[in-house]
Amino acid sequence: MTGNLTSDTAHRMINDGQLNVTDLFRHAGISHPVMQELRAMAMRRAEAKPDLFTHPKPRTDGASDNLRHKAATAGAGVDPMEIVSREIKLHSLPRVIIELQRAIDNPASSAEDLARIISLDPGLSVYLLRIANSALYSFPSRIDTVSRAVALLGTRQVSVLALGVSVLKSYNQRPVQLLNMEHFWRHSIACAILARAIAARSGRKDGERYFVAGLLHDLGRLAIFEAIPDMAREVLELAEAEHLQVVQAERKVLGFDHARLGAILLRKWNFPLNLALAVLHHHEPSRGEPRGEAAVVHLADILSKALGYGGTPVFFVQPLDSGVWESLGLAAEDLAGLEADLDARFDETLAMLGW
Repeated sequence: MTGNLTSDTAHRMINDGQLNVTDLFRHAGISHPVMQELRAMAMRRAEAKPDLFTHPKPRTDGASDNLRHKAATAGAGVDPMEIVSREIKLHSLPRVIIELQRAIDNPASSAEDLARIISLDPGLSVYLLRIANSALYSFPSRIDTVSRAVALLGTRQVSVLALGVSVLKSYNQRPVQLLNMEHFWRHSIACAILARAIAARSGRKDGERYFVAGLLHDLGRLAIFEAIPDMAREVLELAEAEHLQVVQAERKVLGFDHARLGAILLRKWNFPLNLALAVLHHHEPSRGEPRGEAAVVHLADILSKALGYGGTPVFFVQPLDSGVWESLGLAAEDLAGLEADLDARFDETLAMLGW
């Protein structure tokens, strides 16, 4: 179970993992049967895979004494649009994506048109062919060309995947202060896999748009940590000192949160509105369409954290938005199936997307 670890080290990691699970569910509440089962699953998982639940905490170095004052005053000087402008300049989408967006918006465009545009970018083509040949689809024969991938997956599905992958590639090329980028993308990829699996189990089509929504749901957090690292540090320190969810600390320190910032960024890049809304409302899906993508991403985000994939040094499982579980039409028994879906696809998807 624990490889070459000594017995004492293994027991310490297991105990630390279980303690972290207790802390992990501090804000979640366990009145809902689903959260009760999810907490029990997390405890079992912490015993089997303790390393997933032992994330290093940020160092505060005594800087938290004045955090309440900082939280009350700092956010007034932060303009989210300045961050958006900076990120758009720093991470301008490649020309092939701009051409792809134009083709998507043109009713006269064909599958062959989209395949030709995607093929202009060898890196993007490789990513999409990896995805098409992965366990996410399990096609009976190998997909060797972009045109065949487009024909099998559909133009809309491939275009959404291409947009998501282009953002992933852009941010993979730049380190971000304070964030362990491997942990960040492991959380994002876990959320993407789970969002697609939840969509499938709840009878939804176009699983790729849920996959990409899960993949990019925390894009705004990357932008915050990259653009204003000092204030991002204050966010983490406040979350650690006051046991807040990071999204709550963002609102206190910055005056806005990563969900809002990510949604603005996606719209500025001309991503589909439904994708931006999924990002905007993934912490509060009741503010959006009751059965929209945000509900799926909300649940996927909760599950990924509960199963040990947290994207920041401080993270908690958030409460399940009332009505989300019922609106998706899932049963408690589906939780084990979703965990199995994640474990079956995680390593391959991680490697497929460059991690």
